Amino acid sequence: MEIADVFVVNKADRPDADLFVRNLRLMLAPAFRNHYNEVPVLKTTASEKEGVKELLNVVLHQLQKRT
Repeated sequence: MEIADVFVVNKADRPDADLFVRNLRLMLAPAFRNHYNEVPVLKTTASEKEGVKELLNVVLHQLQKRT
């Protein structure tokens, strides 16, 4: 099964966004029990430009790991 390198939850300012992120992390936890690198789950609010820089940093880091 392929898993994304990063998960992004946009519109993180919406109600229950934190609950969604928590549930996503719980759902991913069993898949990564034998892995040492956790897949990042980031929250963004694109309309407010919140979390976008952090997302860019994670994407750039992931790209560096592949080269």
